[in-house]
Amino acid sequence: MKWRGIDILTIIIVTVVTILIWLIAEVNTRETATMTATIEFTPPGKGEFLVMPKKINVELNAEGPPKVIQKLNRRLRDVIEFPISGQGGLQKIDDLPTALMELESIRTTGASILSADPNNTEVQVEELVTRTATVRALLPAGSTVENVQVNQDIEVTLPATDAARLPQPLIVDAEIDQSVVEQLVPGLHTIEETVRLPRDLGIFDSATFSPPKVEVTFRLVSRVKTIAVERVRVQINSAPEDFGEYLVKLPEQFLHDVQVEANEDIVAKLEKAECQVFAVVYLSTSDKERGLERKPVAYFTVLCRDGTGEVVNATVDGEAHPEISLEITSREVPVE
Repeated sequence: MKWRGIDILTIIIVTVVTILIWLIAEVNTRETATMTATIEFTPPGKGEFLVMPKKINVELNAEGPPKVIQKLNRRLRDVIEFPISGQGGLQKIDDLPTALMELESIRTTGASILSADPNNTEVQVEELVTRTATVRALLPAGSTVENVQVNQDIEVTLPATDAARLPQPLIVDAEIDQSVVEQLVPGLHTIEETVRLPRDLGIFDSATFSPPKVEVTFRLVSRVKTIAVERVRVQINSAPEDFGEYLVKLPEQFLHDVQVEANEDIVAKLEKAECQVFAVVYLSTSDKERGLERKPVAYFTVLCRDGTGEVVNATVDGEAHPEISLEITSREVPVE
């Protein structure tokens, strides 16, 4: 029994010593490892800020016992919040390893950050401000609408330096596309449309809107459509009493490739050849006396088979009043 007791005690002592040696070795053994961290720059809780860049990836070289390195590695699987000042402007972080070691989330792992790539960085911080704006509805040119309403204001949030460039009061636009209106029939409509700052104010990439869309209500009376007419006859409008005294000739009796803008009913009739377009040139007695060689078109008109018609907008190469060549000669009046 005595020898047996000595053997058991010896085994216990040897075991304890072995464990102590192993623990000491574990603590004293250090290794290095390279790992990647995602850092998110966070301004103070008061106020809203625009931070650029918001996040960066950093390659870290760390040192510590194996278990410490494993702990750090697990910690770096999450985004590391890096507090920065709420002071606007450019903020420089010259020694990133040292700055990271000051973070409690890193320091409590027990690891040492030896180096970082990049070793330093810069962060641009701007305070965000919010402005209230009224909404202006923009509908396609040529659409006759009534009672356009947007019964909602919105909030525009953007950096303070950008907000200083905006006028007061602030108006934002809700522009309805031509293709949307073309699908509507005359009557009352409500369209949900995205808002934006007016284009003439410049570009504001950081601006956000709340809400981003508004409802625009309007009554569509008529739609204007465009049709290309291959040939349009030129018609002279002149005083009847001059017919016996002057002869007016047109070297070119037609205008070509005329873009006509009219309500959809007229356009539909033009497509079916139920109506015809004329370019009207008005000649006064004075024009004939002077033998005028060129005169612009006064207006374009559409005449239909059923006797109806109306003046329409039309252009030739973008010109609403193209000039017409004329040959005016005086007729000899017989003497009695």
